[in-house]
Amino acid sequence: MTDGGELIERARNGRGLDREEALALFSGIKVGSREMYMAMQAADQMSRRQFGNVDAVLAQIGVDWSPCPADCGFCAFAAGSGIVKEPFRLSVEETVDMAKGLAAEGVMGLSIMATAAYPFDMVLEIGRAVRDAVGEKVVLVANIGDMDRSQASALAEAGFTAIYHCIRLGEGRDTGLEPSRRADTIRAAPDAGMMVFACIEPIGPEHTPAEMVDLVCQHLDLGVYALATMRRYAVPGTPLASKGTISEAELARITSMIRLMVGYRTLSFGNHESSTLPLMSGANTITAEIWANPRKGELTRTAGATVTEARRKLWEAGWSTP
Repeated sequence: MTDGGELIERARNGRGLDREEALALFSGIKVGSREMYMAMQAADQMSRRQFGNVDAVLAQIGVDWSPCPADCGFCAFAAGSGIVKEPFRLSVEETVDMAKGLAAEGVMGLSIMATAAYPFDMVLEIGRAVRDAVGEKVVLVANIGDMDRSQASALAEAGFTAIYHCIRLGEGRDTGLEPSRRADTIRAAPDAGMMVFACIEPIGPEHTPAEMVDLVCQHLDLGVYALATMRRYAVPGTPLASKGTISEAELARITSMIRLMVGYRTLSFGNHESSTLPLMSGANTITAEIWANPRKGELTRTAGATVTEARRKLWEAGWSTP
């Protein structure tokens, strides 16, 4: 058996891989190789064993479509790209109505997404209103800009139970944000009693195995609750659009590598925007999306997969019933 095959077998039981093992796996297994399919199968079976063959559907409401000073090179909101010219923000009442509808569809978690410049007091107001509307069972997630410990505590008091936050690939180079500040935000959430959902994103053709492996290690050291993978979309008009996007097959390969590396150290593993191959490579979670979305160059109500479409994708991958 090849070295790659040996590493796959060692990781199959959920023990995870250290940095050097993961780097060897990433570097030695190519798209279309026998070992790639071995890795996909091992990661898939590991997730089904850990999660009991149960899928998870979350939903996200993008409440803010405004030029963002963070100026991320992959994002439709980046002020420097000039894609978003006229700001648009959902009202609290509109957000609550949408949240009620998504909760009625049975999503396990609901995320409120806004740009880095969105007023923090508005996030708190929306959080309190949505929590009152959907009850205590739904995980309420804040996908917003960086925050300090006092702000994290305020989010928890407003009814948020988690944040979505990560250090992105190329953070500080392709974005106007500091990686250390992103890490501080991730640390602040658990101190306030909130979970952290994170992602290795946005993956582009130029990102190396070492970049991705080191980022996984950093997030694991920060103690995130869940991880995911996401490829970068070539949003027309953004600086990174010319670098292109990776294929679904490459995303499946990367997803399986990271899933085997992580092992049982996280309690969920997602893929976003999800497609079938990654859902058979270790991912079990999809987030449906409505309204504002950083991967869209125009404002549309349906920004990503709907809850129905997400469940259908999970069913296609053998995770759930339609």
